Amino acid sequence: MVRKVDAGNTGGLAEGDVILTLNDRLITRVADLDVMYNNAVLRAVVVRKQQEICLDVPTVPTSELKTDRIVVFCGAVLHRPHHAVRQQISKVHSDIYVSARMRGSPAYAYGLAPTNFILAVNAVPTPDLESFIRETSKIPDNTYFRLKVMTFDNVPWVATMKKNEHYFPTVEFAKDPSLREGWKRVTYEDGAVRKGEGEMAPEGAEEGGGDGEVQIEG
Repeated sequence: MVRKVDAGNTGGLAEGDVILTLNDRLITRVADLDVMYNNAVLRAVVVRKQQEICLDVPTVPTSELKTDRIVVFCGAVLHRPHHAVRQQISKVHSDIYVSARMRGSPAYAYGLAPTNFILAVNAVPTPDLESFIRETSKIPDNTYFRLKVMTFDNVPWVATMKKNEHYFPTVEFAKDPSLREGWKRVTYEDGAVRKGEGEMAPEGAEEGGGDGEVQIEG
């Protein structure tokens, strides 16, 4: 029986379905589901609401859900909701998911917490990281702004924060196989890309232990 489907699932299996066959093969144990690894679409026969129905169920490679872009903004670590998040939530509110925050940062001080989703900046919708960077780049340093936020439990709220580019600049990391480290780093300052790669960790971030690592709450 299907206990849970990923958020964003628009067709195919539904919660409560009892799977009878996949590609005309009787399903009696978990190992029988391995047929999904070799097919882009599965022909499924399921029992739904006491009725037997036939479905075409598309399969989705989990590689498409891997994190390949990260933005650190005001001490908050932002990226697309990863696979584990999509498995636990019924609706993905936006493609801007807060996975962690740095102690002492504006995000920490003003309550922007891990598992929050950011929906808008100063009332302008920001459904993805591209639009988020565009809108936040318009905000001058040391200026207050508003973020429309949705919690993991579907509770909306508005965070008022103050930008601090000196200690917590906006830094973007993107996967780039051509680089030795595998990631490209871009630092934004005054709404434009700073020349050079900038700092890996913002100055003034709280450090702990003897190894000098930045403490991040996630």
